[in-house]
Amino acid sequence: MNQAKNQKLKSFVKRSLKKIDKRIADTSPIEKRWVTTYKNSLKSKFYNHVKNSIKKLSQSNLVLEHGCSIGHITQYLAQKHVIVFGIDQSFFAISEAKKNDFKNLDYFVANSLKPPFGKTKFGIVVGLNVLELIEPLDFLNVVSSQVRGTVVISDPYDFERGKESVKQRIDSKSLRAELIKLGFTLMQNTTRPSFLPWKLNINSRLSLHYKVDLIIAKNATT
Repeated sequence: MNQAKNQKLKSFVKRSLKKIDKRIADTSPIEKRWVTTYKNSLKSKFYNHVKNSIKKLSQSNLVLEHGCSIGHITQYLAQKHVIVFGIDQSFFAISEAKKNDFKNLDYFVANSLKPPFGKTKFGIVVGLNVLELIEPLDFLNVVSSQVRGTVVISDPYDFERGKESVKQRIDSKSLRAELIKLGFTLMQNTTRPSFLPWKLNINSRLSLHYKVDLIIAKNATT
């Protein structure tokens, strides 16, 4: 709203924002701290492995990353693909991501189960480490409806989040089974679970060490 070029547009945006359900989590202090954590953890081997995997994918006209956070992988995708979008529920993360200067890349604060793209189809859809934050089966159905090409999904299956955890958990076997049921074919030797090291530096005395499973799958392109 503050970036609107004239008063008419500013008023329109203001009215539209008032219709959105008020959320507290996306602007909470903990979300702000997570931005710092992700910025301090970009050298994790996990990101290098993901980059090496998506580097093998053919160029796409439209790419979408769910749960893009501060945009590290989204920016990497923008170097090769024509138009790239990233969405995340964290206002602070998207604010940080928007500091990049890629002309073919933009971000939105949005719920992945209610993405703002209508019936648009993407050649590549990415969702890294979001399955404990978004109902997995619902998310897979959304992704399946969005993509005409390749999906890249990863997760450490960390569902011990108390009341913040999802209702229906998923594991490496059931995740692959669901993708196959939705018409996907597993690619790049991801038929078996992987254990990629993902280190998150919380502060100088604390870090989280995950072992992340990565899946790359493809469906019909027509």
